[in-house]
Amino acid sequence: MSLTDLDDDGALRFDYDWPQLAISADGSTFVTINPSQGLLDHRITVRDGIGGAVRQTIAPDDAVYNPRLSTDGSRLVAEPSVDCGPIGCGERTWYTWDTRTGELLAATRADLGAPVWPDLVDPGGRRLYYPFHQQPSVLTSTSTPEPGEPSAVGPWPLQIASYDLTTGQETARATVPGVSAGSWQAEPIDVMYVGQMELPAVALSPDGSRLAVVDAALETLTLLDAGTLAVLETHAVHRPEGLTDRLLGWLGLGPQSARAKASEGRALGATWSIDGQFLYLTGHETEVGETIDDITGHGLGISKIEVATGEITAVALEGHDANVIIPAPDGQSLYILMPETPWWENGGGSAYVLRRLDADSLETMAERRLDAWHQIMLVPLSDT
Repeated sequence: MSLTDLDDDGALRFDYDWPQLAISADGSTFVTINPSQGLLDHRITVRDGIGGAVRQTIAPDDAVYNPRLSTDGSRLVAEPSVDCGPIGCGERTWYTWDTRTGELLAATRADLGAPVWPDLVDPGGRRLYYPFHQQPSVLTSTSTPEPGEPSAVGPWPLQIASYDLTTGQETARATVPGVSAGSWQAEPIDVMYVGQMELPAVALSPDGSRLAVVDAALETLTLLDAGTLAVLETHAVHRPEGLTDRLLGWLGLGPQSARAKASEGRALGATWSIDGQFLYLTGHETEVGETIDDITGHGLGISKIEVATGEITAVALEGHDANVIIPAPDGQSLYILMPETPWWENGGGSAYVLRRLDADSLETMAERRLDAWHQIMLVPLSDT
């Protein structure tokens, strides 16, 4: 568990750079997609999760990305490249295949406004959740919306729609009470509009039964029924007595509160614990100064929140923003990937650090420096 390399005799080699990869949670199946736009390179290769032998080759009509497999590896969901502009992404399409036969099961299409990343697929590969918000057709800080249109200045109410990935039909839609989201243009600096953002965290529980939403203000945890999108519970995000001033700072309650409140925006992300009892929250906030190049930021580290109460029980790595949080299948560890230097301090790129944390205390148990960004996947060990 030291994060050092294992014997690479079983390594899978690729003839192209930056392949798209996904592995099923049970380790039985993984897929590879060549990211090239060449006409002959759209194929999806389905492989055995143990030995890597090719089981199936799927040839979609369009190049697809962001592959996601069901827990048992029998269903694959992927989508074509998304071209998003200031007023949204237009229609998006998600394709669902049976990996055992290569059959295309459904094409699910949605045109709902601006997405709030990420969209989520349930463990069975049968339902899609699409967080989004409506936007006006014109986005400037001085424009007046037409009657019935949303305000030109965000944030806007967060909505979530769900889709059946077998029929392609929408199954439910709801507005999350008291939670806003969006990116919009503020007053110009250096003749350029500065984007404002307010991006809450949305995460699907490991059993696919609940959605958790933490508002960008870090005040409220809302739990939704994944089937109906009805609100199940709402909890105030709060600290226990005795937690350090570091936590007070990034919640905007302590010595760093002035900087936090002056921030141009905050973006959050969250991952559930394997047992469904906790959320691991991360994110960052940024501020633009007197010139467009004067950007400062603050990573929010990782916070462990008890789902049943909203209480923050542990914090770690304050000042960092985790790009990836993956719980180990046994629930004992977290694997965290984050830049060694945050982007607002190193616009030219950074090395990355992979860390293994204790899932309870968030103590760092092992770490490894990587020269570049890596896609991290946990592969269950074979019994043979």
